[in-house]
Amino acid sequence: MPESKEPTPKLLDDTSSVPVSIPPAPVPILTYQLPRNPCIFSGDDQQDANKWLKDFQRIATYNHWDDQMCLANVIFCLAGTARQWFDNNENTFTNFTTFKNSLSNAFCQTEDLSR
Repeated sequence: MPESKEPTPKLLDDTSSVPVSIPPAPVPILTYQLPRNPCIFSGDDQQDANKWLKDFQRIATYNHWDDQMCLANVIFCLAGTARQWFDNNENTFTNFTTFKNSLSNAFCQTEDLSR
C-alpha cells in the first residue's frame, strides 16, 4: 500500500496566545446535620412509655439509625428504674422490636394498653 502524502497537522503554540480566564471549578458545599438526642426515660409513673418510644423512633429516623443502632443507643437514654430494668433484661433483647415490646409490657399502664 502506498504511503499517504497528506501533510501532518501541526499543533499550535499556546505560549504566544492571549491568556484566557478560566473560571474556578465549583466547590461543593458540605452540610452536616447535627444528630438529635432523645429524651431520657426513667420509667416513673409521670412518663408515658408509648410517647417516649414514638419520640425515640422519630429521632432515630432523623439520625438515620437502623434497628441495630437503635438498640445500641437506647441504653444512653434510660435512667432510674428503666435503666435497672434494661440492665436486668439486656440479654433478652435480640433486636429493637423485642426491646420495644418488652418496654411496653413493663412500663405501659393498663389503660395505655387498651387503646
